[in-house]
Amino acid sequence: MVVQAKKPRLEFYRHLMTELTEDKDGLETRLSKIKTPTQVIWGQNDQIIDVSGVDILKKDLKTLKRVDILQECGHTIPLDKPGEAVEVLRKFMNY
Repeated sequence: MVVQAKKPRLEFYRHLMTELTEDKDGLETRLSKIKTPTQVIWGQNDQIIDVSGVDILKKDLKTLKRVDILQECGHTIPLDKPGEAVEVLRKFMNY
């Protein structure tokens, strides 16, 4: 039963990884549509989407204003490092 519940999420992540790695042109097109100043917060130890994905965003996301890579943090940033997540969000929003 647990495996069946996780199956849709696994498909989502598989599709996301394909988008990030294989369909680069599609990702570039979508990134170019973002017009709002953007922040990326990534966990250094993310085992779902490798932190190296931030390099693609740095290159192709023209509205990227801030990148925060949190140490000793995985994919679930609000659970792994809630205080640091709030801190970097506040810095981005100038609070």
